[in-house]
Amino acid sequence: MRGKILAGSMAGALALFAAVGCDDGSNDGGGGKSGKDKGKASSGTEQSASPSAPPARPLSVAEAGRALLTAGDLSGEWTVGEEKLGGKHKLEKTNLRGMKGKTADCDTFLTRTNRSIGLPVVAVERSLKHATSGRINERLVSYRDDDAARRAISQLREAPGKCAEGGTKDGVPLTIKRGSAPQAGDESVGNRMEIMGASFRFVQVRVGASVADLTFMGNDDPERVSNAARKAAERLRGVAEK
Repeated sequence: MRGKILAGSMAGALALFAAVGCDDGSNDGGGGKSGKDKGKASSGTEQSASPSAPPARPLSVAEAGRALLTAGDLSGEWTVGEEKLGGKHKLEKTNLRGMKGKTADCDTFLTRTNRSIGLPVVAVERSLKHATSGRINERLVSYRDDDAARRAISQLREAPGKCAEGGTKDGVPLTIKRGSAPQAGDESVGNRMEIMGASFRFVQVRVGASVADLTFMGNDDPERVSNAARKAAERLRGVAEK
């Protein structure tokens, strides 16, 4: 029962991550086993569009649903758990919205970044579960343009330093610690979230104007994380670039 409560709290809290700040262009690499996944910060996977390229567009609700990971995308016997495919699920609580920091500096950071990114256009969710390998929750969020999505990644990249003492969301204690992420999509970043005494690996992958938030509950083996993040990026790109 406690595990179910934690999973539910996690699914709600993972909407905490992403907004703006000054995007320093760094990418929190690492976590995988290949040379691409070395754990050093770099200018990363972000690919700059040409100055004349139009802004990336947000996905429709139907497109966002098609871009979510499926059980068949993962090796092993995974099944679909909960889904929220209506497209407007808790938009006002996406990413770090609703978080209250323990310090005034953290609250200032949250207010500034959340205002800059604005509300997303679409948000859908799906959880995938495995009898022995835990659960992967994906929340796919589409923003008004690629600049807003970049700012979403930037907030998560900055949050461990700006809010080092953590805070609360909906009354639940939350701490954000810097982690690692495989290189995937246009850019990616990873962190660890500590909620109610449990630690979860959190990876964010951006493709154009959309961001896939992946939370790994249970087994967060680097190879599994890397495969899931890259597959999520592939699915998202396949839909976004049609």
